[in-house]
Formats: sequence, C-alpha cells, structure tokens
Amino acid sequence: MAARRRSKRFAPGTCAALLSAGLALACGRPVAAPEAYQRTLHRFQRCAPDDPVPPTPPSELPPKLAETPPDVARVFFASRLALPMDRQPTPEEAVGILTRLVVLRSELAAGGAYIDCLDDSIEAVHRELLDRSNQNELYLTLGSIGVGAASATAQGILEVSEPDAPAAPILGITGGVAAAVLGAAAFLWPVPTVWLDHEVNVLRSVWTGEDSGGLTPFVWRLLLAPRPSSGEAPRTALKRRWEALLDGETAERRRELELLLFGDGGRYDLHALQLRETMLDHIETEVDLMNHEFQTLAELITRYLEISAAAAQPPPEPTAPTEAPPERPAPTEAPLERPAPTEAPPAPTAP
Repeated sequence: MAARRRSKRFAPGTCAALLSAGLALACGRPVAAPEAYQRTLHRFQRCAPDDPVPPTPPSELPPKLAETPPDVARVFFASRLALPMDRQPTPEEAVGILTRLVVLRSELAAGGAYIDCLDDSIEAVHRELLDRSNQNELYLTLGSIGVGAASATAQGILEVSEPDAPAAPILGITGGVAAAVLGAAAFLWPVPTVWLDHEVNVLRSVWTGEDSGGLTPFVWRLLLAPRPSSGEAPRTALKRRWEALLDGETAERRRELELLLFGDGGRYDLHALQLRETMLDHIETEVDLMNHEFQTLAELITRYLEISAAAAQPPPEPTAPTEAPPERPAPTEAPLERPAPTEAPPAPTAP
C-alpha cells in the first residue's frame, strides 16, 4: 500500500515534468529558410553578363554638357559613353548612344530589382522567425497557466476528499514549481534560428570593396566612384554606416556578426536578420539615388542629341515661285426646256 500510495502521490509532479519537457521539445527548433529565398539566390546569381564596353572612361564632358551638375557628371564618367567632343554626332552615333542609354538603364533596373528581391526574402524569413518566437512564448505561457490551474484544482479536490492526506501540499508545491519554470521559460527561452546560405553576397562586396557578384557592372562602378557633393564614394559611406550599426556590439559578438553577414552564410537569429535587412535597405536606397541621377543624365543627353540633329540638318533651299494656272470656269448645264402645254380638242356638239 505504501508503494502504491507513493506512486499516486508523485504522479502529478511526473505529469508536470512530462508536460514541461514536451513544450521544451516543441520550442526553439531551427526554422528552415523559405524556398522563395533560396530561389532568389539561385535566380540572381548574376544580374547582367560581363560589361562589353571597353574599360576606358571619358576624360571630360562635351562642351555642350559642361554645365552638368557634378553628381550627374559622375554618372556620365561611370557610364563610359563615347560622345564626340569637336563635332556633331552622326545619326549612326546618335542611335548607338541612345542604345547604350537603354542598356545602362536596364543594368540599374536589374540591380535595384535584385536588391529589392533579396530584401523582401530576408523580410519574409524575419517575419516567420518572429512569428515562431511569439508562438513559443504563447505556448509556454499557456502551459504555465494550465499547470498552475491543474495543480491547484487537484490540490483542492484532494484536500476535500482526504483532509489529512500528505499528498495535497506536495501536489501544490510541485504544480507551483512547474508553473514557475514554464513562466520563466517564456521569457528566457532562446529564440529560434534559421540557417541561410549566401555564396553570392552583395554585403561582402560592399564591405571588402571586391566585386564578388550579384551587382551589375554599372552599379558597381557607381558604388566605387566618389560623389562630389559628399567627397566620398557610396561604398565608403555604406561601410561607415554599417560600422556604426555594429559598434554597439561586444568585440566577440561583432566578430561573429561580421563573419555571418559578410561571409558565405550561417545561423541567423532575429537580431542578425534585422541587421542584414537594414543593410540591404541601405543599398536599395543608394541604387534609387543612382537611378535618379542617371535619369537626369539621360534627359540631358537626349536633349543634346536633339539639338545636334537639328543643327546638322541643312536649311531648306529657296524655290522660285510658280504661277498657278488660271482657273477654268466650271461648265454650266443649260436649263432643261419644258414642253409647251397642248390645247385639248374641242368637245363635240349635238346635232
């Protein structure tokens, strides 16, 4: 009887321990990366092929574009457009220049679309991981409430049925401890993580200054070209902003984040995902500014080509006035003659 009563006495504590272990196993597991993120990395291994333009940037602006703003002129030098300096462009050259503008615009659009797609994928992973963390916290909180309520109810029933039973206080203590453990785990349980691979890492390209893929050649040249208004290249400005984001971390944690963010991949938590998403937003903003500057340059060059085409056209030759032949009067039709009315024959008279 003693052994049987002892087993009944510790049964509530055993159930609470099993419930705690089950909730613990259900929480904190790593989340697999969504397929959309993996498809994005494989689809945009390279936004554009190698640049077929010779690596010889122009040394100066054409005279008619000398008043171009300095930041827009920077885009012109990075575009490697070949404009004649001492003469008007021929129609064939004008067509080639316009074609080159279309290619450069497509490179900017491809780079912006790639960064935007990566940003959306990281945002989706971050949202999924955050939902998983909130779900874990909810389950642990509900488990704590349930264990506490169940132990209190069982203790009350046991005290009513057997007032002198020694199992009632033990049951209350066990249930209280289990509820406290689950409640503390709701706040102290480690957040779930996700493993991401990014062999083509645009953040690494910006951080190290070496093109490791993912960005079009035109976008990469614009990242390295200093902007006259600020006196530094966009890549330098981006790296300075990212260093400011990492300054709040400890030395060891900063080294881990640098290896994770600028390496080939690893296990991301919510904080690391937020940092990567913020850095991608910085690049996307910079590409949008490049697109605005390029649009201004394209309008100036298009206007320059229109002026050149108008100036290249010879003036019309004067022609001798010719007298118009005299107008011949339109023939008039003669009016139709109406037949004269005929008299009716006299009526016959009676004899």
